[in-house]
Amino acid sequence: MKHMKSIIAIVLLALSLVHFSPQTAIANEEEKYQEKNSETEEVIEEVESTEQSEEDSDTTSDIAEKENENGESSDPSSDQVDINQGEPESNGLEEGSSEDASSEDKDEEVTPSEDEEETLVESKAVTVKSVQEPYADGDSGQHIVELKKDLVRLGFANWSNPSPFYGSNTAAVVEDFQDYYDLPVTGIADNTTRNKISQVLNPPYRVGDRGEPVVSLKEDLVELGFATWSNPSQFYGSNTKRVVEDFQKAHGLTADGIAGANTLAAIEKALTQSPLYSDGDSGQHIVELKKDLVRLGFVNWSNPSPFYGSNTAAVVEDFQDYYDLPVTGIADNTTRNKISQVLNPPYRVGDRGEPVVSLKEDLVELGFATWSNPSQFYGSNTARVVKDFQGAHSLTVDGIAGANTLAAIEKALIDSKLYRDGDSGQHIVELKEDLVRLGFASWSNPSQFYGSVTAEVVKDFQNYYKLPATGTADETTRAKIAQVLNPPYKNGDRGEPVIELKEKLVRLGFASWSNPSQIYGSVTRNVVRDFQEYYGLKNDGIADQATLNKMDNVISSAYKNGDNGAHITRLKEGLTLLGFANWSNPTSAYGNVTESVVKEFQKAYGLKVTGLVDEVTLNKLETEVEKEISKTKVTYDKYDLTLQEALNIQMAITNPPPQTDKYRNSPAYISSSYVELIETGAIYSGGKVKVRTEPRLVNSTHKYTLDPGTSVTIEGVVNGDSYQGSTEWYEITYKGETLYAHTFLVNPLATVAVTTARLNVRAEPNSKSDTHIYGILPIGTEVNVVAQNGSWYEISYNTWRNATRSDTEVHLNPENNDTFQHLDLSSGAGASASELNQFLDKKGTLDGLGQAFIEASKTHKVNELYLISHALLETANGTSKLATGIVVNGTKVYNMFGINAFDHCPQTCGSQFAYEQGWDTPYKAIVGGAKFIGERYIHNENQQNTIYKMRWNPNAMEATGKHGKQYATDIGWASKQIPNLKNMYNVLDNPLFNFNFVQYK
Repeated sequence: MKHMKSIIAIVLLALSLVHFSPQTAIANEEEKYQEKNSETEEVIEEVESTEQSEEDSDTTSDIAEKENENGESSDPSSDQVDINQGEPESNGLEEGSSEDASSEDKDEEVTPSEDEEETLVESKAVTVKSVQEPYADGDSGQHIVELKKDLVRLGFANWSNPSPFYGSNTAAVVEDFQDYYDLPVTGIADNTTRNKISQVLNPPYRVGDRGEPVVSLKEDLVELGFATWSNPSQFYGSNTKRVVEDFQKAHGLTADGIAGANTLAAIEKALTQSPLYSDGDSGQHIVELKKDLVRLGFVNWSNPSPFYGSNTAAVVEDFQDYYDLPVTGIADNTTRNKISQVLNPPYRVGDRGEPVVSLKEDLVELGFATWSNPSQFYGSNTARVVKDFQGAHSLTVDGIAGANTLAAIEKALIDSKLYRDGDSGQHIVELKEDLVRLGFASWSNPSQFYGSVTAEVVKDFQNYYKLPATGTADETTRAKIAQVLNPPYKNGDRGEPVIELKEKLVRLGFASWSNPSQIYGSVTRNVVRDFQEYYGLKNDGIADQATLNKMDNVISSAYKNGDNGAHITRLKEGLTLLGFANWSNPTSAYGNVTESVVKEFQKAYGLKVTGLVDEVTLNKLETEVEKEISKTKVTYDKYDLTLQEALNIQMAITNPPPQTDKYRNSPAYISSSYVELIETGAIYSGGKVKVRTEPRLVNSTHKYTLDPGTSVTIEGVVNGDSYQGSTEWYEITYKGETLYAHTFLVNPLATVAVTTARLNVRAEPNSKSDTHIYGILPIGTEVNVVAQNGSWYEISYNTWRNATRSDTEVHLNPENNDTFQHLDLSSGAGASASELNQFLDKKGTLDGLGQAFIEASKTHKVNELYLISHALLETANGTSKLATGIVVNGTKVYNMFGINAFDHCPQTCGSQFAYEQGWDTPYKAIVGGAKFIGERYIHNENQQNTIYKMRWNPNAMEATGKHGKQYATDIGWASKQIPNLKNMYNVLDNPLFNFNFVQYK
């Protein structure tokens, strides 16, 4: 037997790692840049600084650039030459920082002066090599001068008048260039290195490049209004790339951020055209500019002229001021780009113009707004309506009318015209099916025609959800249908999804609807709130996706009836440890019994009683198991005796055999061949009856309480006190005494039989050898005959009857029944005096004596709760004569455990024993009585320190082969002693448990 094999081990936390990639950061920054196409110089510089700057830190920024921009486009449609260009690691300056902050100024060893370099090479021989050969330390010539100038242009050195000598410092600078562009770091300017220098100095320019051409490119972009760098650096970083992309988008080029030939040509062209949009200019492009300003609502020219005058400049100033641009009155590239941006999607809060009016009109037509004459301004209300539309169409809800939103609006405008009386098609079938799911119709196989009946059902839906009741399933109506059919579900919703929701709540123990309706009302809302609160969700009563997911997760992941596995075995072991079950070797199957035990556990701890072991139940089980382990000690007594051998010893007992009250209500039979019938009376079979010394209903006349079927002799009828309207009483003879019982309580026609031989009482009316024999009647025994069954009489028989072998084995097996029958009564529970006094409150003379029981327990090694349980039983809760005190020889003495209070002299014998022991106070009676109980019952020669051992005495069976001293004949005695003791343990805050289990071999 193994009572506790393992404890529930639960892994409550799983770690998930989130990898943040530089590409993600770039994507986020690109999106941010596209949303605000015209940034101030300060904003750009701030963004660059947060990226460790593409052009300030010699050691970090270009590494970040390289990681972020790895893998440039080689699309043949782009306007640059496809060159396999490596990415830089480090050595960059921040946009807008001084070029003097280069690595040469910071590290004199890396960037020597010309004089220093010449000094280094004075002692060397001058060797001139072919320009096709690698340039290396020791070389000299004009080609070295050109190499150095290129390195200066690229920002790797700052020689003002480079010498023709290639020394160690030159090699170091070449190494920096090679390292920066991921070339083999040799310090030798071979063909690959020199080709890379030429490539970087010529277009296309891209992320990672550096040098004077990059500075020129940036200055041009500033002049065109695409950037605000005040002193642009020589580094081409991610911010430069974004600005180039902005320029490319504005001019219809491939937006790849690479400054190739087409891009550079477009920049050059833009530089020549940019002065044509200011006061004094004229041309068709001015007309187009004015038309755009009219569309944006800044002016109302009906037929704008081609002249750019002061009025035009003033309108341009208004536009610039409205959009927080520099107010110059000149329509530079930045201003014209902003005009183009506002006139084209996405539209957002702050925008204005004809496109906004058109957007609002579409939203009105779709039923999302009611503007009668929408303005040209895109404000917070417009954004709210756009959000409503986006939510109804499962779009990103941001209130910005982008391409996807506008496309959805266009589609909705087309679709909305196809759902009205007279329409037909599969979409009508789907509409009808949705209305059936929502409970507004009951079509079993809906047709594809939209007729008057369909229109009426649609009106019902619209009325229910307070929409315009038109009977036309417009976009608003269909959006509402979709909304109601999908989470979140809330108060006022209805339909099949609500029924499914309610059924889940019933399954999870939060409701008891037997046939839930389709209406989501206040009751449903409150039940959903209960669920949300129980599982730590947002407690709003709305069944959103998170709530529904949690329901599904609990149902799917919980341990439940039908599951199987090692986790079920561990669950059962935990429940056994906590006393909710007695599985000695639990299986891995989760069946009806397991579900029942789980429900008992949930009920005991105030959890939802579902029979599902969800996370809440599992966490509580784990917590309680850990508590139990911390306060539980377990020992085992192993006996050289099998269970069957012990059972043989018990079944061999004859005076009396093992007894049980299991069959107290079952019929009992005797053979009619061995009895003699006597006509006499018997106590009424409906229950116990009080017989009296006088025919009066007062306590003083009560003599005996007789069991049903007890035979009596009726002597006659007399008058007495009225009972149920009758004053007639029988005068009877019982045990030779003349007594009285009311006529309603005695059956004068009862048949009494007297046995004429020693007779078996059987469970069935036959004499088969395997028939259960309840007991044996001696010759001359009177019995009350209840009925006749052939040659057998059914008789009234005792409550206590012989137990069968299988009955006895159930209780003898130490693995069965409650584990508290194995509680070691020689150790304490660790209770405090205040806790014990709770049990003793208003218990007569025992009231307030908790400390006495604690001292008795510690002194004589007897469990204090067992002592209290024993005392309460023996003293009628502290009110018996022995408990309140009896005077013996002038001394008042007390006996709290009924020691030596024999049946024939309970008070006399019990008080005399107390007098002999000197128990003249309740305290002495408790402590002294504990000594007697300890020595006689627990620490005796058979060490019967558990209730199990008191009943079955395994020590004696092992040592002698006989049953030895046992404290009861009732096979269920041990189990019956448990409830009161266990209930007291359950009240204690932190009790100690010591179990001593019996193990047969």
